[in-house]
Parts: sequence; C-alpha cells; structure tokens
Amino acid sequence: QGRLFSYPDSQRHRLGPNFLQIPVNCPLHIRNYQRDGAMSYSNQGDNPVYHPNSLDSFNISQKAAKLSPSYFTYGYVDKYDVGDEDNFSQATDFYEKTLDEAARTNLIENLASSLSTASGYLQRRAVDMFGNVSKDMKARLETKLGLQ
Repeated sequence: QGRLFSYPDSQRHRLGPNFLQIPVNCPLHIRNYQRDGAMSYSNQGDNPVYHPNSLDSFNISQKAAKLSPSYFTYGYVDKYDVGDEDNFSQATDFYEKTLDEAARTNLIENLASSLSTASGYLQRRAVDMFGNVSKDMKARLETKLGLQ
C-alpha cells in the first residue's frame, strides 16, 4: 500500500505533474482535455481543451452520458448528467435588470468584436447560446455580426 502512494508521488515530485507524458512513462493513448502546464511533453495537437466543443475530437458525445464508473455500496451507485441545469437565469437577470442601456450596448460591442474573427458556424452557435440569455441580446448580436 505504501508503494502505491509513494512511487507516483516521488515521480510527481521529481519530474512534475505531467510525468506520465514522458515517453517511457506514457500510456499508449492519452485522450483527455488536460494539456500544457509544467513539464508538458505532448499537448495533443490542436484538440480543444474544453467539453462540449464543436470538433468533438474524442467522440465523447457518442458515448453514454454516464459521468463516472459504478461503485458498490449497498447496491450500485451511478452519476448521470440529467441535462436540466439552469445555466441562463442569472445571466438573464444581469442583462435585463442590472445593466443599463449603455452597459448593454458596450457588452454587445465587446462580444461582437470577439466573435467577429470566429468561423461562421461558431458565430451562429455563440449567438444562439446568447439567445438563451435574452432575445434582445441575440437580435443585437445578429445585427452587429451581420448574421440576419
């Protein structure tokens, strides 16, 4: 039991947190969204570092929504993504109730400026997401980006 803790801990101490990326220590197929950082040997190419993403380079969306392996207590316990999180109500309150018109205009200008260099399908995806915050926000972004 002591060795199970001690050996990887020693490697982390001597070689850094990415010691498993050194070719002699490396698993055959690293497929995750963790890359870069101290002592990084492989950043997995152009794969994005977040999920969900448009490229889905690891085909994660084709796998089940199960978040972690089962484990036994007095019966099996699993974790699932139920998909009904409230991700937009706070942003809606902020946009509609906190910001004044000048601040809304400034926010739209900043968002449009950042999105202007993105590909068309990514602009559309972002504008649709901001539409979940406010229909006004979506319309103003579409106008600013010329997506109408």
